[in-house]
Amino acid sequence: MLLGSIFKAVTTPRSPSTGTSRTPTRDEAMDRRMGGDYAGIYQSPRSRSLSTVRTDFLMDTGQMPRTSEYFARLPERRRRSQESVERMNRSMSRDSAPSKPKGPSEAEIALAKRKAEGQKARKKFEKEKGERRIALRKRYMKLLKLA
Repeated sequence: MLLGSIFKAVTTPRSPSTGTSRTPTRDEAMDRRMGGDYAGIYQSPRSRSLSTVRTDFLMDTGQMPRTSEYFARLPERRRRSQESVERMNRSMSRDSAPSKPKGPSEAEIALAKRKAEGQKARKKFEKEKGERRIALRKRYMKLLKLA
């Protein structure tokens, strides 16, 4: 829905105004509210006009034939795009990957120690259990032979 309204705003041609009593366009009203140069999301530091961005978008999507001006602006657009991707990657890598200390933590070492002790205790129990069963079987065998 948002993309549809953006596309409609970008592709809808504005009728040329005549006379001095015209209402200001959305861009002019925004410019006045912002106190001069419109510093919105579409404007580059070089003060590109919104119409240049609009025509670049239309040429990118193939709805308008590409001109020599478009190709002249292409390297600068590509450079800015790569810079913004690099900034985004740097910020994402700082946010998502907290620095972990090298090696196991104290809690992991304590857990491994408890696990090893538990395994030893279990082996000892199983061995004693087996010895008790063997001893019990011997008693039964003696009782059966006497009877």
